[in-house]
Amino acid sequence: MLSNGIYFTENFSDFWKFRYSETKVAPTIISGLGFDPRSMLSSKILMAAGIKPKIIPINFSVQSTGSSSGSIEKATSANQNILNETNLLTEPLNVNMFDNHSRPIGGRKVIDQLYSVRKLIADETDLILDIGGLPRSLFAPLMSYLLEMQGDLEFKNLHIASMPIEDLDNSIKANETLDPNFMYGFDFPTGNEKLVWIPIIGKNDPDRLRKIYSKIEDHCIEICPVLPFRPDDPRKVDNLLMSLYDVLFNEIKTIHNNIIYIDHRSPFFVYREIVKLSDYYNKLLGDLKGDVKVLITPLDDKTSCVGAVLAAVEKKLPIMYADTVRYDVERDHLLLESISSEPLEIWVSGEAYE
Repeated sequence: MLSNGIYFTENFSDFWKFRYSETKVAPTIISGLGFDPRSMLSSKILMAAGIKPKIIPINFSVQSTGSSSGSIEKATSANQNILNETNLLTEPLNVNMFDNHSRPIGGRKVIDQLYSVRKLIADETDLILDIGGLPRSLFAPLMSYLLEMQGDLEFKNLHIASMPIEDLDNSIKANETLDPNFMYGFDFPTGNEKLVWIPIIGKNDPDRLRKIYSKIEDHCIEICPVLPFRPDDPRKVDNLLMSLYDVLFNEIKTIHNNIIYIDHRSPFFVYREIVKLSDYYNKLLGDLKGDVKVLITPLDDKTSCVGAVLAAVEKKLPIMYADTVRYDVERDHLLLESISSEPLEIWVSGEAYE
């Protein structure tokens, strides 16, 4: 049934038509609610297929400005209209991204909010976490929590819906970022470990790399950047590497042989590579350096971040990230254009693994 094996497929609507014909139960979707046109896309596709999903919406606010008047508001309104057509299980869960001192609290707040309505997902057959309209600082802790607490929350299967659109991702730019912090919901280093840093890089964002390295420099003994290799456009990764050459090799002293190229279009490739690196460095450096911990920084698209979260949960690894305070949306007309492609269906836990 699945084009890429039982765990992963690009045929989202076909998968769910088949799945619904088997279970006779519509899935429950946890979805962001904002201006990103991908926020409610999986719900819209399911309804077009005759499946009315149950929705738990997450409402969060990050300052955003567009290049033209009203585009962000119109895109937000369009997502609200789709939400109104679904089977709404609860009023939107309101999540504050930052406290009064501008410190990131979104990860902790979203888990607290979901815990407060946990009875809504108890005994569910299929739970979909739609990450298309959620920032990493919300969906990564939320995904980790759902994986770790699946037995206690009593739902059977966890799926991720991811919708990478490069033009749209490149148009939503971070205008201001906070100082890096360890992401809530993942293991924290004790302070005694030596760190092997794995930044998963998909964009030319040297400032964020500098910020994070400056935070961990005293404990970092190895850097293994992961760059996306695209078989359809091999030169793209070369251009990215050249644009980051100064920060990677002159400033943070990356060894050329440590660059890892990976086809990031499947999160399971990313997952396997990080697990392999964690095992390798613990075996190689553990006796020489003492406690060694792999530290992940997900700076590529959200699909690869799914793989990073899977590895972090399995190997008890920390994730460090610098949260975005404000976005600038260039070419914001893209927010109002219809999306012809479908989300990726990623089955990350449950019956498929039994």
